Amino acid sequence: MGNLSEEEIAKLNEERKTFFYATQDLRRNIHQKRLELKSEFAKKNPDSEKSLALQKELSGLKGQLDGKRAEHCLKMSKLNPDFGHMGFGFHGKKMGNGRYNQGRCW
Repeated sequence: MGNLSEEEIAKLNEERKTFFYATQDLRRNIHQKRLELKSEFAKKNPDSEKSLALQKELSGLKGQLDGKRAEHCLKMSKLNPDFGHMGFGFHGKKMGNGRYNQGRCW
């Protein structure tokens, strides 16, 4: 983490935890919608209206998560101006499973 003090590292880790827990329900809802959509597609005769509605809901949830991720990245950049240049994220200490714990900031 470069030349960061223990206090700066603690602040960054606290922001990570805050983001992780604040988005937990949203990530769970995304997972649930993916499963529902996958289940609909697995049917012999999938309902196209239901599939499209589920995809629309899923897209909306992903958009919400993207917005929260952008806010998180801005906060992290304020705590450490080199944040976006370090490839710094959740890679060191993962806080869960799945795609949404990677800490990417575009």
